[in-house]
Amino acid sequence: MLCLHLHRLGYGLDGTQRKDRCHITFPPLLDVGPLCWPRPAAWHQRIGAPAVPLRLVAAIMHLGGATSGHFITYRQVAPPAGAPPSAAPQWVCISDDEVRPVPASQVYSCEAYILFYSRM
Repeated sequence: MLCLHLHRLGYGLDGTQRKDRCHITFPPLLDVGPLCWPRPAAWHQRIGAPAVPLRLVAAIMHLGGATSGHFITYRQVAPPAGAPPSAAPQWVCISDDEVRPVPASQVYSCEAYILFYSRM
């Protein structure tokens, strides 16, 4: 599991804490092979780094300002029984005791705070 924390807090010129609300594009699939060390023994016999594919499984978003707010989680759920392996991932939004389905486009357009990638 790879957890990426996107630092969204900073300070304005007047010294007050501020939240950066810019959109950060993040991919559904991420290959971290070129970043891994140590390299496998076969490294010298291959061109390029070995693939280490990861897929996005969750994103946490903070609603509110720099000093208060609420966290929600977008989480990928298991496909329904009988779904083909190539079926598009299904996502839910979790907020306190509410769980509701959401389109993937909502996940990828959120102001992510923490991203969770899992090895495929």
